Amino acid sequence: MAEKTTEAAAKIRALIEKKAYAEVINTFADMLAQGNPPMECFADVARAYFELGDYTRAASWVTNTLTREPDNVDVRILLARICQREKRTADALNLYENILRAHKRE
Repeated sequence: MAEKTTEAAAKIRALIEKKAYAEVINTFADMLAQGNPPMECFADVARAYFELGDYTRAASWVTNTLTREPDNVDVRILLARICQREKRTADALNLYENILRAHKRE
């Protein structure tokens, strides 16, 4: 099963690299319907929705990702970018500041 998940994740990543964002979402939806979506691809689904301009769904997948991976910096940056696009500048700045603070300590 782990091998199948790895193949699925590789397929999603290849689609992200091609910037085939609608295909990312459709492929992931098929995986979800089969009951074995690779959790490591949740962030990719969030990014695909973001790139397609669907910030509501992107934010939802950011939440799904952060629930499973609270330290995922790329997803936190994506959330800040969503805030920027939605003209929520103060929220975006707070997120960026929190990211910087958390990584200054490392």
